[in-house]
Amino acid sequence: YLEVWMETSSEGEVFRIREIIAIDQSAPSEVTITYPSKADGEELFFQSEVCLELSSSDKISGVKAIRCFLENGEEKIVEGGQGNLILPVGYSGTVKMVAVDQAGWQSEETKTGKIVCEDEAPKISLYVPGGFAGWHQQAEQIAVKVGEPGAKYGFSSGLSSISCYVDGEQVLRKSYETHGQDSRGNYIESDTLYVTPEAVSKNGQPVTLLVRAADRAGNSAAAAETLYIDLSSPVIQIEGIHDAMITGETACANVSVLEENALSDCLFCVRYTDKEGEQAELCRIEGKDWTTAAG
Repeated sequence: YLEVWMETSSEGEVFRIREIIAIDQSAPSEVTITYPSKADGEELFFQSEVCLELSSSDKISGVKAIRCFLENGEEKIVEGGQGNLILPVGYSGTVKMVAVDQAGWQSEETKTGKIVCEDEAPKISLYVPGGFAGWHQQAEQIAVKVGEPGAKYGFSSGLSSISCYVDGEQVLRKSYETHGQDSRGNYIESDTLYVTPEAVSKNGQPVTLLVRAADRAGNSAAAAETLYIDLSSPVIQIEGIHDAMITGETACANVSVLEENALSDCLFCVRYTDKEGEQAELCRIEGKDWTTAAG
């Protein structure tokens, strides 16, 4: 307390002033940060804006504000000793923070790990020799290309996982959670996997390939393609006649073609050679004239 007054010999006390002077010689505590989710190592990944809860204390004069310095050079002020800092989608970088008390003392600096906020899903592309539309006579190797575009904000959170399914069964999975960075310390933003389906088409139905991919921020994507795979040739069965058969009666041949998928065409032709050695066609039955039965 500072008290000042004035007195005269004739009038006594003329005026009096009393002031309170507060002296604070200690800095506020470091800023404490509460995150909405757990950290992935020293980095935080979000697919939406993130709200950081900040707090600091000062037992003498009290915290006036918390100053926040963003990676892009912007400064944000949180009034008082408690408050929220909201980082928008599209932010990537660390945040430095200091608390300032009423006396002007500044706390030690607090720094977050790298924070990444992005909502752009991975992009999936599937390739197979000959394309997916036609039939394949062998199990083809399918190239699965997955990448983080990064076109929306100029950065991405990096791949988290890729899973491949054939007819609903998982045949391949790759995780990038443990080794999610390349030799330069950058996020792995693209990769190519190869899948060779062991399944084959039945009753003319295709084999389905489904690929799911996710990034570290939680964004996900899926892509599916169908592939027609037939590894076996049609089977022809002939009953009623046999090779080198000699008969004096009318011969009746029952011919059947067995195919597990769908026939494109079939032809039955009888040729004979006369005594002069000339060949001639006795009869011809093309696919459109055949009788089709299930199985």
